[in-house]
Amino acid sequence: LGFGEGLPENPVETDYLQILGGSRTFKFEAEATFDRQSDPVSVRDYPLFGAFSGSGWVHGTTNRLAVHFKVFIPVSGNYTLKVTSKGADQLWSVAGKAFRLSAGETFTESSLGQVFIPAGELEFNAVIPPAGAIDCFVFTAPAYAPVEPVAGVTLFEQDRAAILRRIEQPP
Repeated sequence: LGFGEGLPENPVETDYLQILGGSRTFKFEAEATFDRQSDPVSVRDYPLFGAFSGSGWVHGTTNRLAVHFKVFIPVSGNYTLKVTSKGADQLWSVAGKAFRLSAGETFTESSLGQVFIPAGELEFNAVIPPAGAIDCFVFTAPAYAPVEPVAGVTLFEQDRAAILRRIEQPP
């Protein structure tokens, strides 16, 4: 893979900084990443099953159903997947691996296991029980050393000092 590995189609400065910073912890909110066109779930924004992160959470119907997610992972590697969800007998399918999870009756963070994730767009799904719910999920891998100047980031200190002197001096 070349220099474009892990970058979205139209990268912005923060995309580059995220990769160069070395962090490989990526948290996604279920309500922001599920397939709104085809998934028959609703988004709730009140603490029915306990505290939640983000603007809400995804709530299933009275039937067992699959929820489809699409996220972007900028750096490939072996990730641990943690899920905050509610409901017994969940089945998660991520990057060709299947994981079973039985969470309680309130939002609980659970580790599903490890999975290799290639850099780029990732589509996966979770089958949740009747009245199941998903708040968020986190992909975590050990951080890489950040790419930064050997002497630290002091490149613009002189420029900043000169700008401050100009501002402080009357015309």
